[in-house]
Amino acid sequence: FFFFFFFFFQAEDGIRDVERSRGLGDVYKRQAFILLAVAYSKNKQQEKAVEVLDEVLKYCKSYAEALIVKGNLLIDEKKWIEAKECFHAAIRGSKKVATAYLGLANCEYNLSKLKEADTAYMQAIHLGAAIPHERNISSNRVERLNMARVKLKLGNEAAAQEIIEDIFNDLPNNDLTIARALLIKGRIMEKLNNLTDAAMNYEQAANYGCTEISTAALYKLAKLRVREKDYYEAYFNVRRIQVSKAGKKVKTLYNLVDGVFFAGLIDCVLNEKKNQSRSHPIC
Repeated sequence: FFFFFFFFFQAEDGIRDVERSRGLGDVYKRQAFILLAVAYSKNKQQEKAVEVLDEVLKYCKSYAEALIVKGNLLIDEKKWIEAKECFHAAIRGSKKVATAYLGLANCEYNLSKLKEADTAYMQAIHLGAAIPHERNISSNRVERLNMARVKLKLGNEAAAQEIIEDIFNDLPNNDLTIARALLIKGRIMEKLNNLTDAAMNYEQAANYGCTEISTAALYKLAKLRVREKDYYEAYFNVRRIQVSKAGKKVKTLYNLVDGVFFAGLIDCVLNEKKNQSRSHPIC
């Protein structure tokens, strides 16, 4: 702890007087700036972290590591276009930076530029496999899920399913990434018109005990049942959602299914009264 505290303030002194400290060894000093920026970020001081990185980038505009860290900080703030510029600059400075392509892919994905995102993801994996210290790129959970989403949106269900199956094979069943992967697999099955398997995957995802994932899964399951015109099952699943914590589209579906179901019940009761002579109930 004492060492970190000492380092933290020594690095801050270096930032206050960059010109005076330039002779201390640029490589080590740049690394100190990176560590200080990360420390600020961990302490939720994003603006200070960016200031530190901007300071070092004044003297080394193509410093890939600083550009990547800054890009990731901007991603955290959902500043996709500014982050994208950082990753592009990092790639220009060093063509073999897999993590820069990964950040770029995330930006393109969130900007709904799916083809560009797909190209960047593929480049990240290619470089990650070729560079020893970056081999973990293709095993990153969030990126693998995003890659599957991109493939699915581009109409490549087979590639999306292959990524999802790899996730199932690589991770323990209690990992929440598996639940998110089940959601994506449910969508893949829907695209392939395999509604039985789609429903099974959504149901499994709903049982993971995470409110966010459960809400999304039950919403998908209810929509699927509406698609099949099975309003009873749609009503049953939508009633399982914690509506108070749900978003607008979930509440809209909730109200729709609620209304359709009760309208159906009223219609059913009226029809039953008209047909009391029948030996079996209409509904």
